[in-house]
Amino acid sequence: MKRILPLLLFAGLMAACSLPLINPVSSTTPTQPAMPPTLPVVTLEPLPTETLIQEPTPQITVFPEPTTTPTSFVAYTVTTSVNNLNLRTNPGYLFPISRSLKEGTELTILGIAPGYEWYYVRTQDAVSGWVYTQLIQNPVPVIQLPVVEPSDVEIVTGTLTDEQGSPISGIQFAIWQGQGVNPPRNDANTDINGKFIAFMPQDISGEWNIEFVAISCTSNTMDANCNCLGNICKDVEPKSITVPLPSSEIFKFTWK
Repeated sequence: MKRILPLLLFAGLMAACSLPLINPVSSTTPTQPAMPPTLPVVTLEPLPTETLIQEPTPQITVFPEPTTTPTSFVAYTVTTSVNNLNLRTNPGYLFPISRSLKEGTELTILGIAPGYEWYYVRTQDAVSGWVYTQLIQNPVPVIQLPVVEPSDVEIVTGTLTDEQGSPISGIQFAIWQGQGVNPPRNDANTDINGKFIAFMPQDISGEWNIEFVAISCTSNTMDANCNCLGNICKDVEPKSITVPLPSSEIFKFTWK
């Protein structure tokens, strides 16, 4: 019997940084006084030319906002379903937590990340970030949400198909590095197209493991009672691979 684990992942997410508006500084060149009317002829000494010293332009660090796919969209208001839900700065477990949200906290959904596992949301006090979709009461159907591309991330992508090439959904993969009880780890699940997308920090480096860890009851390999179809539980091949990251490769797995 292969392992079947319900998918309940910790979640969370990016506190939006807003920069103060800077009033543009206008430099005006002093005007020379008008010449006096012609009375006695006098020779005027030329006025000294004032040298204007240009102030250096201050350097401003701008944090990029996620890119939203244009669509006709009305934002949804939802509430958190668990206590201490992490709001993260980007969609993934390896990104910083900007704040912890109480159960029942109202959030406005602005969009969803590629892979359809992380909502881009805004709190009532105007802080934006990312939360895991399964920890929201009455999740909004993804088809109704614009796709929001997160900024400053590396992406790990993989696919899972059966031996006939059909996509397998609802399979959880862990991307982890190192040893010990609690190594750095991110998780992602295959969607209806058999594809998983994991967002990683930009400073990711070295060798990482991509490993099959669980099957969701919503997988197309399971029946309504969360049993393997036909009581035949298959497996992922290979179960685990070790790869250098970052990488643009699409890692391929087979259900057999």
